[in-house]
Amino acid sequence: MSQSLSTLSLEERQEKSKSFRERHPNHIPVLVTEHKKSEVKGPSLLKFNVSKACKIAEVIMSIKQKTNPTSTAAIYVYVNNEVCNPSQSIVDIDSKYRNEDGYLYLVYSTENTFG
Repeated sequence: MSQSLSTLSLEERQEKSKSFRERHPNHIPVLVTEHKKSEVKGPSLLKFNVSKACKIAEVIMSIKQKTNPTSTAAIYVYVNNEVCNPSQSIVDIDSKYRNEDGYLYLVYSTENTFG
């Protein structure tokens, strides 16, 4: 996406997500932001085209690949201030928490837990 979603109106974001979902019926547009209290800093916004067959554990692995946390850091994913269970289906989360603009917004946080 060449234009930041934050500069688009609700209607424009709705049109973009609708267009994406029509072109990719087996995928979900997911935007992941870093929690402000995350211990290991990474990109502030990650955009994913997630297969409907994915579980949250696979989204966590994708976040790890893009953020390169230390080996002692654990990544947690939240939706509406609730921790997502890694075995949860992305489809279930999308159907329950999809934003009115058509995107699924998740938040990730890293915490040094293993060392």
